[in-house]
Amino acid sequence: CANRIAVLTSAAMPRIFHEADLRKGRYSQPRGLYLITKCLKPCHQLAAEQRDDVVNAFLHARSRGILLLHAFVVMPDHWHVLGSLGAQKTLSQSVWSVCRRASFAWRKFGRKPQWQDGFHDHKVRGDKTVLDIVHYIESNPVRKKFVAKPEEWLWSSARPESAEFLDRAFLGHERW
Repeated sequence: CANRIAVLTSAAMPRIFHEADLRKGRYSQPRGLYLITKCLKPCHQLAAEQRDDVVNAFLHARSRGILLLHAFVVMPDHWHVLGSLGAQKTLSQSVWSVCRRASFAWRKFGRKPQWQDGFHDHKVRGDKTVLDIVHYIESNPVRKKFVAKPEEWLWSSARPESAEFLDRAFLGHERW
């Protein structure tokens, strides 16, 4: 498949981005606030029912105290979560738990999940950054021209129906 992302190195030479470039040895801060991105392997996409399974996996992780869920979006080829870690699992264990839960139904029907081996994370440190990250996450379907408004995307925390499942009280913004 030719849909790989070229990234410029410091020598301005293009190279192919892949999971081997992801950071090793992450530090997981209990109750730490993280932007997490998990991608599928190149040329793989999630069907609508698979995106439902990912959203349900987020909600399951929240119900188990694995993470507090502040914002999310599930796109055809990746997902983003803004979440605070619970006390019992590391960041890597939390992501693994979500992917395992989402993939369970797929494996029952013989469809092997095509997740990349790693994931991207960003430890959020500033209050101003939080609102920008929520906007970035929820606007993703609009930027990709799947919908006109963020709340129209079925697999997003921007939908009014998602409000009851989100942990946004600490954000202290009038929208929440």
